Amino acid sequence: MTRSRLSGLFAFLISAVLSSSAAWADQSSTTTLQFDGTNRHFTRTLKDSERHPIFGYEEVPSTCTREVATGSHQECSTSDSCSTSHDCTSTSEEVCRTGSDGQTECTPISAQRCSDNTSCSPVTSCTNVTDYTTETYACTETVRVQIGEATDFNTTANVDVTFVGQEGRTLSRAESFQVRLAGVATQVSIGGGTHDTLFTMKKTESVRLVRAQGAQPGEKEVAVSITIRLIDPTRLSVPLSQELADLAIAPKLLQFTSAKVTDTEYFGVALQLRRTNRYQRKEPRHPRWLVNSDVAQAATRLSDSGDRTLVSLDLPQLLKRNQLRKGTYAGKVSVMFRAPNGETLLNPGTLPLQGADRSKNFELKIK
Repeated sequence: MTRSRLSGLFAFLISAVLSSSAAWADQSSTTTLQFDGTNRHFTRTLKDSERHPIFGYEEVPSTCTREVATGSHQECSTSDSCSTSHDCTSTSEEVCRTGSDGQTECTPISAQRCSDNTSCSPVTSCTNVTDYTTETYACTETVRVQIGEATDFNTTANVDVTFVGQEGRTLSRAESFQVRLAGVATQVSIGGGTHDTLFTMKKTESVRLVRAQGAQPGEKEVAVSITIRLIDPTRLSVPLSQELADLAIAPKLLQFTSAKVTDTEYFGVALQLRRTNRYQRKEPRHPRWLVNSDVAQAATRLSDSGDRTLVSLDLPQLLKRNQLRKGTYAGKVSVMFRAPNGETLLNPGTLPLQGADRSKNFELKIK
C-alpha cells in the first residue's frame, strides 16, 4: 500500500473519531463574565477535550539535483624514473718484497673494484578525467505532516467564580472576565475596561476520571474554584509616592523607611546587595550579588515610625551565612505592589501601579 493511500486511510479514521465527539466539540470552552459589583457569584459549565495529533505522509513537489557528465579532460603529472647499475673495473697491482740476500722480488696481483650508479630521467603520465555539472529538476518527496487530531478525553469543567473585597461597591463601568478551558486546565483573563480597581485571583482545580479511554474517548470532570479579590489601588500607591530614606545596615539587619503602609499584605520589597572592593573604582559589569531577589514576607518586618513605616529586612534569612562581615556594602532596595501568596494579579497595567515602584541605591558600611 502506498503512503498516499495510507494518508487517505488515516484521514478517514480521524474523521470517524472526530465525528464521534462532534456534539462535545459544539459545546463552548470559553465563557465571559460581566462584573459590575452587584452579582458576586457565578457558576458556569465548560467543555473541551484532550487531544493528540495524528501524522501521515504526503508526496509534495520539490526540486532535486543530480550530477551530469559534460565531457572530459586530461590531467598530467611528471615524475622521475630512476634505474641503478652495478659497475666493476679490473685493476692489477705488484706486491714487492726484499729478501735476505738484498734482492727485491715483485709479484703481480689482479683485483676488481665495483660501485652502484643511479641515473634518473623525467617521465610524464596522463589520465582522462570526466567533467560533471550539477543539474536541478522537478521531483516529489515524501514528508510527514499532521493530518488531524484524535480525542483522548472529553472534559467537563464546573467553574465556580466568587468576587470578594470592597463589598457593597458598584463599579463605574462593568469589567469583563474570560474563563477558558484548555484540556483540563482553566485560564482567566481580564478585559481591561476599568482602571480604578485591582483584581487578584486565586484558583484551585481538581480532576476526576469519569471513564477510562477505550474504543471511544474517555471522560474527565474538573472542579474549578476561582476567587477574585477587588483592591483599591489608591491605598497601595501611598508607599510608592515618596522617597525611601533612613537606610542603615548591620551584620543581621537592613532597615529603611517608606511612606505609610496600610495594606501590608500587598507590600513587597526587592533587594540587591553586594560587598564592594575598595580597590575597584568603577562599578563592576557583572556584580557578585549576595542577594538579588524579592524578599519573602517572612523576612520583612514592618513597624510604625511616626508618619512613616520602618521596614526591617532579616539578612540571615536572605544570606547563605549567619551575618555580614565588617566592610562596605552597596546595592539597591525597591518597594512595589505584591500579590499575596497563591494569588495572581490579573491587571498589572492598572493605574497608578503601571510601572510604579520606588527604589533607592545605597552604599553603607558595617564597622
